[in-house]
Amino acid sequence: MLVLMMMQARKWDNVCRQILKEIIEKKEGMGDIMKHAFFSLTEAVYSAGDSVKNTIFDNVETATIKVNGGLDNVAGVKIPKFAAEVIPGETKMDLTGRLGYHSS
Repeated sequence: MLVLMMMQARKWDNVCRQILKEIIEKKEGMGDIMKHAFFSLTEAVYSAGDSVKNTIFDNVETATIKVNGGLDNVAGVKIPKFAAEVIPGETKMDLTGRLGYHSS
């Protein structure tokens, strides 16, 4: 019985370390992602004006990225697990930026 408990504790420890490692990697990358996102928003507002939000909402029909959620049971503890699903498809905004200034 003690051996089984020690094996479960090691498994739980490994899962916690893996989750912590992923969190640290994601947090370190968020600075660059947020900087790029804010600059992209600034470019869009400069190009399209303040009505860019309404233009985007009017042209989006369906989501292109969906998040699937579930639970992972590790040693009797339920841990939320998420996965992104990219749905391919053509949108009305595919040609945006082709005629004017567009940075990539």
